[in-house]
Amino acid sequence: MYAPLQKDPYAAFWSAMLADLKSAADQAVLVIGDLNAGASGIDSPSPDFLCSDFFIQLPVCGYSDLWRAANREGAREYSWLGTVNPYRLDHAFGTARVADRLISCHYLHDVREAGLSDHSLLSVELA
Repeated sequence: MYAPLQKDPYAAFWSAMLADLKSAADQAVLVIGDLNAGASGIDSPSPDFLCSDFFIQLPVCGYSDLWRAANREGAREYSWLGTVNPYRLDHAFGTARVADRLISCHYLHDVREAGLSDHSLLSVELA
């Protein structure tokens, strides 16, 4: 998935996406990609992360942050480096039926560091 940026209709996107995801929370659903969002002060030092109000509703809808589950709650790692702040923009969320199968979830920074992408690769391994 690729979520819209500030100049795009992100509120309409997030509202529709959260409603759809909530309705499928009892199924095996994996949401992965560049969400262009995160939790303010956690997924970036920035106190005003774009779409944070929407992003933090994913767990309320029944989806676990797989990277956070595979790492510790207070862990910090960033998948994109801005001119001022680093950000964790790339995320993997799963319903309970997916989270129960989680083996690992980690970033591969060498992809970004080699210039193959401006984002680090997010790898999710499920049983």
